[in-house]
Amino acid sequence: MTKSAHPAPKPTSGRPTPLNQTEKGKHQKLVGKPLGTPLAGTRTEVNPAQQLTGKRQPVLDFVEDVEALDQDASPVIEVANLDTLEAELRYLGTDYDRLVIEADRCSEEATDPRQLLLINQADHDALLKNPHFSFDSRCKLLWFLKKMRTSPWMRMADEGLYVPRVCLGLAAGFEYGGRMALCGLHSHFCQQPDYCPRCCLRLRAKPAVREYRDSFEQAPHWMMMTPSFERNPEQAGLHYVIQKGNCSRRVKAKLRHFQPFADLGLPVKEPLTPDHDIGKVNPIATCFETIFRLGRELIRCGVAQGVFAHREIAWNFEARPVRCWNTPNGTLIINSEEPITFEIACKVYELFVGLYQALPFGNCLYPDLHCEVIQSQKELSRCLYYALKPMKYAPGYLRAVEAGADLEALNIEIADRVFQGGSVILGVHRSPRRLGNMRCNGEGYIGAGSVTVDRRQQTELKRNRHAKQQGVGAGAGMTDLERAIGRGSLNRREGLDD
Repeated sequence: MTKSAHPAPKPTSGRPTPLNQTEKGKHQKLVGKPLGTPLAGTRTEVNPAQQLTGKRQPVLDFVEDVEALDQDASPVIEVANLDTLEAELRYLGTDYDRLVIEADRCSEEATDPRQLLLINQADHDALLKNPHFSFDSRCKLLWFLKKMRTSPWMRMADEGLYVPRVCLGLAAGFEYGGRMALCGLHSHFCQQPDYCPRCCLRLRAKPAVREYRDSFEQAPHWMMMTPSFERNPEQAGLHYVIQKGNCSRRVKAKLRHFQPFADLGLPVKEPLTPDHDIGKVNPIATCFETIFRLGRELIRCGVAQGVFAHREIAWNFEARPVRCWNTPNGTLIINSEEPITFEIACKVYELFVGLYQALPFGNCLYPDLHCEVIQSQKELSRCLYYALKPMKYAPGYLRAVEAGADLEALNIEIADRVFQGGSVILGVHRSPRRLGNMRCNGEGYIGAGSVTVDRRQQTELKRNRHAKQQGVGAGAGMTDLERAIGRGSLNRREGLDD
């Protein structure tokens, strides 16, 4: 770890102070850039390729414009990976001064005497009116709200619940809560795609959409399957879409069902709680393992030629008594040589049930499968955006608040279960996974290339362009022929040395 080029900020009484003109001059002299440009950190992170989020019917009609809404303002590619973000908050210039003034005003106007555990932590107004909300978190929340007002994508992301998601992370003292609120500041990103919609978009969804942007025509048939697990046997089964719905025309989708567990008098199962995630083999891990095994079996038996598989989890909260429980589910985007009819889908569902029941803890829930045909490249991209989204916890929290839950117990539950244990639950299984011809080194690969290789190439191009603009760096301004000649000369010298 190399030392940062910035002078270490002087210790304060817990509240940062604006820079005076002398410090601003020193900063610009040391960095060589105007105040407000991204600062080099101790670690560099490649600016990742561009990614959105949203279970049953994808309704992300706005994803086509996300490229225009989520462009980086800075041309600098190598940026700090948030290691020096706290220090860099002192170098925000005039925006920082206004932010501190606004935070001071909010602190003076905060008159709610209740403790943070006793308020609705998803309400940003309630947080700003509470004097127990720390000044540091107050500044980050104000910056986030300011960014939200000017970003149409942020207002639409996460089904309109981006603000409650960030507020809950800040109020709960989540390790990455502040980073998630400041995600995107000076091209810094929190790198938490399981929690942050922006990082999930950039690190998962956009690369996948770009990789399969021309894949629809390369396979005869496409389908999206959403395997999940139900407590009620009357609701579990196969749900096959025979006619798509249309939200703008208020037309509901028509489904054909196959429900072998219905009318058998089977009991309603108990929900899976975070307490079930104990040990290497547990009920939640069994659900995720079944989803990925289903994808592999579809390839092995020849039903599908390629599978894109991803797991996710939704958090639910009961109001009386307050209790948290999970809904494990996933998405399989598959392509096949033959169409998957309702009869074939029934066989796939029976395979899904058999795989689940063959594993340890395979009798805790009832498998459920939703199938929908993908008819165009546009629908394929929407399904990828729909599948690759951060885990949901804000909707369950808001429903519990509306149901009159004890706020103190609810806030303790979400802080302990979601923000402390959520990453542990999801970290057991690597996701997403590509199988068959959707894997870059698979037979008959139909994608546009490895995402990692594509990122590396784009990063190299941007670095060379930036070096050429600055007039520094090895190879700046050189043509491809000159670089090739230089490499040849180096190889000849190495041969002579040998």
